[in-house]
Amino acid sequence: MVVVREKEIMDAYVAAHLYYEVKLTQGEVAQKMEVSRPTVSKLLSRAYEEGIVSIAVRRPNQRDLHLQSAFVDTLGLEAAAVVPGAPKSANTREILLAQGTIQFLKERLSILPQIGYVGLGWGRAILALVKALERTDLFLGGSTKVVPLIGGSGQSLEIFQINEMVRRVANALGSQPCLLHAPAMVANTQFRDALLTEPSVGSVVEAWRKLDVVVVGIGKRLNPGYRHSYIADYLKDEFMMHTAVGDVCSHYFDAEGHALGEEHEARLITVGSDQLKRTPLTIGVASGTEKVAAMVAAARAGLINALVTDEETAISCLQLAEAA
Repeated sequence: MVVVREKEIMDAYVAAHLYYEVKLTQGEVAQKMEVSRPTVSKLLSRAYEEGIVSIAVRRPNQRDLHLQSAFVDTLGLEAAAVVPGAPKSANTREILLAQGTIQFLKERLSILPQIGYVGLGWGRAILALVKALERTDLFLGGSTKVVPLIGGSGQSLEIFQINEMVRRVANALGSQPCLLHAPAMVANTQFRDALLTEPSVGSVVEAWRKLDVVVVGIGKRLNPGYRHSYIADYLKDEFMMHTAVGDVCSHYFDAEGHALGEEHEARLITVGSDQLKRTPLTIGVASGTEKVAAMVAAARAGLINALVTDEETAISCLQLAEAA
């Protein structure tokens, strides 16, 4: 058995040498070793398992600091992270943005005096960040609380499960989750005010006043294709449909960053726009041409003071901002 194992390991070494160092294809390696192509694939896997081959994944290049600086200055931000590249796939963009956000957090958190409360929004970019945080070593500890910034939407999509995302992030960071058992929008102002006095809701509302760090997605322009229950009534407003370019935690704004929808705001259970503006570090995570107008307007509105995006989106944001 020992002899057999030694032969298998030597075969794995030869396959790895031919494939990784000589740069032969798996088919050519198979011909050289007089084995089948599936056998070569198995030998390469064995080489990795035995430590003959080690694989390291690194970024292909570094951030364009000149672009990043221009991005910060033009949008009036305090900081930004512009990740390299311009991926076409939405899934690829989300993965890169999540990694960029984690690196940005590691850089920025070290200069904050304390991190007692971290606020989390919802959306695709935030869900990708949640998954990435579960595979990293970023640790804040039990004295930090992770807080949802908006109530539930009633949607089954994973990107709207705000309490579950908060719980997962808190677990990844070694921190405490604060859950919000309330909808994002209610029928009227009176019901909202009554709900905010409930102890379980009130504790989260109190935490919003103490936020140190916020990470949010940026919603794109409203359109009739949206069917989310928490904004269904909102879509009946033709003025809003034609004016709103995006939102942060359901705070909608026009292209200049002016707040919209006073009646809508009065029915929301979400962190206040004034509370977002007071937070020391409020990071927006977004990319793609469909988000450019919303990203520029969110910065103008002061709802975010930092952005994580990719190079192509950053350039488009600069072009739009400079054209105004």
